[in-house]
Amino acid sequence: MKFLARHDSLIAIIGTAVLTAGYYWGVIRPGRVAADTVQTEISQAQAKMHEVPVLLAEQTQLQARLQRQREQIEQMEQVVPADSHVSEVLHQVASLASQSGLTITRLEPLQTVEFASYASHPFHLGCRGAFDDVARFVKGLEAQPRLVTFGKVDLIRSTAGTEGPERLIQANIDFSVFSRQSKF
Repeated sequence: MKFLARHDSLIAIIGTAVLTAGYYWGVIRPGRVAADTVQTEISQAQAKMHEVPVLLAEQTQLQARLQRQREQIEQMEQVVPADSHVSEVLHQVASLASQSGLTITRLEPLQTVEFASYASHPFHLGCRGAFDDVARFVKGLEAQPRLVTFGKVDLIRSTAGTEGPERLIQANIDFSVFSRQSKF
């Protein structure tokens, strides 16, 4: 009987061990794996939440940079417009010369020079007036919203009008305005 009691106790211990092992592998272990997975996901989500201020700061910097680039493009579009209205430029130059007190002797557009992304529209202006008037005209051209570059400027003392207090000069001014090519 003692043998049977030991045998029953041994079977009970082995049965309990098997049930405990089965419970561990069937219930506790999958729960721990799931809990570890959830904990990993929580840690990753918290790490992403900590990255949000950095991403927001980076986004703010990129938006500011984009805004600066847009402003530069707008400024470039004003200085170098996409269209080249030669008649408009001629009108503006003639009006500015008249306001400056100059007499225009010659105003003509020259051959347009095409480049890859822009075109140069040269002009030749011949005018007569006092030196101060010529200087005022040149400063007025420089102040135009459109980009103006000067090539050759010749100032020649005029033989007419040398008797008065103001000596007249003949100014020959080569200048260019620019426009962007349509594909740019």
